[in-house]
Amino acid sequence: MARRTELPIFTTDDWDAYKNALVEVYGVEELPEYKGRGRPPNPKKVPPPDLKYGQVVKY
Repeated sequence: MARRTELPIFTTDDWDAYKNALVEVYGVEELPEYKGRGRPPNPKKVPPPDLKYGQVVKY
């Protein structure tokens, strides 16, 4: 039986480095659509659909 690994829930403050780090570690590669001109695009990392991320804004 295959086990599914669940991602934890991440909460951070509003520092952009956290978002970039989460995508770098947990992201999945996606190949952008080729428009038919020029060089084909390189794959890029995007957040997985089951990533749970929230920002906490303190006042």
